[in-house]
Amino acid sequence: MSGFPYIINSEEKGKDDNKFSLDLEIMQNEHSMFGDRLQIIEEQKKYYEKQRDHLYKLFNAMDLPVVSISYPDYKVIEFNNKAVSELRELTGIEGLIIESNVYGKGLAESIPSLNIDNEKAFIERMETTKSSICHKRVELNKNGRKIYWNITYHPLLNTRDEVTEILIVVVDVTDEVEKTMQMEYILKLKDDFLYFMTHEFKTPLAIINVAVQTLEHCYSMQIPDKASALIGKIKQNSFRQLRLVNNLLEIARINSGNIKLKQRNVDIVFLTRAITESVVIYAQQKGIELVFTSKLQEKTIGLDDEKFERVLLNLLSNAIKFTPPRRKVTVELSSKLHKQKRMVCIKVKDQGIGIPKEKQDMIFDRFGQVDNMLASQAEGSGIGLYLVKLMANSFGGSIALVSEWGKGSVFTLMIPSRKTKERSKEQKLKLGYDNRLVQSIAIEFSDIYDSTHF
Repeated sequence: MSGFPYIINSEEKGKDDNKFSLDLEIMQNEHSMFGDRLQIIEEQKKYYEKQRDHLYKLFNAMDLPVVSISYPDYKVIEFNNKAVSELRELTGIEGLIIESNVYGKGLAESIPSLNIDNEKAFIERMETTKSSICHKRVELNKNGRKIYWNITYHPLLNTRDEVTEILIVVVDVTDEVEKTMQMEYILKLKDDFLYFMTHEFKTPLAIINVAVQTLEHCYSMQIPDKASALIGKIKQNSFRQLRLVNNLLEIARINSGNIKLKQRNVDIVFLTRAITESVVIYAQQKGIELVFTSKLQEKTIGLDDEKFERVLLNLLSNAIKFTPPRRKVTVELSSKLHKQKRMVCIKVKDQGIGIPKEKQDMIFDRFGQVDNMLASQAEGSGIGLYLVKLMANSFGGSIALVSEWGKGSVFTLMIPSRKTKERSKEQKLKLGYDNRLVQSIAIEFSDIYDSTHF
């Protein structure tokens, strides 16, 4: 009723008192829980601070320069004593003081010989990959001496997978690099000496060959059979030595970077067929069938045909050398897509003794004969396939092996299927039994046959 005061009866008042008591109890409980939570948070804070202090001591005691910078504004966040020490020596500022929030790029730019653009490129690459990236062998100058650093950038990501901080860790690899450079220098001296000595050997070998050829052509009717056999031995062994000398000279040239490719556009089908057919007589003499097959009628590519000839002759001589009589050696030519590039594929397949799987990795190494048993079956220096690999690489191609012990081997030569720009008009390739090819075959197959028979 309007105009009368509102009267609370005792029952309603009791309900309100109970509700108030309940709310008060809830508030007290919540306050107690809040206090407990504050205490837990405080304890956790102290724990993490203690852990952080411990980690910072470790971080500061590290013998590696470590710097933490923000990204993308490049502000220095943390750094250890080793980083300060190294930066003082690099900048030449004895009393260098680094404070947090200093501009990281500016600090880097003050270091002599450090190309900040290169480092920025590495950081940008790291931002894309979201993973650590190492810039190896960064050359710097410290106190007048060249030093080398491996600088690793570790990204720290936020919950949105964004790079917000970069941890930079530096490893001084100067000793390792200097040892490597010293070893490379020693190897170069050795290669230079080897080149000089083999070149000196080549001249008397050439004179011996000329003398032998003169005896055979001018005095063949006057030479007794026993003397002729001895001359044949001289000729065969001089060819063996000449083969070794030629291989060593070619290896020295390639390793020194002095290899010169005389590339011209040739029909690789015709060239491969002609080289294969030129050694058929050697295969027949041993009772081996030599077959050439091609999925291409004609294919013109840019190639140094003389070096290709040496590669294929080496593969054929090995195939014939280690294949027993009444078996087959096959040369297959095709076109394939290899690593997204069109390549000419040449396979030399034999049905020989094969190569054990555990020995296959070393077959293309210098002096990488498989074992003494193979060496006893056919003499050789063990550098032929090493040279084949070097030449295949110089073509921009590759050589690979698949073999099974007791069943044979397949050597696969890949050559880029592209033409070259010829500087001048050259004579059309003519390959047959000319003196150069005959000489090359005699030298390459000197490990197998007595050259007086051919």
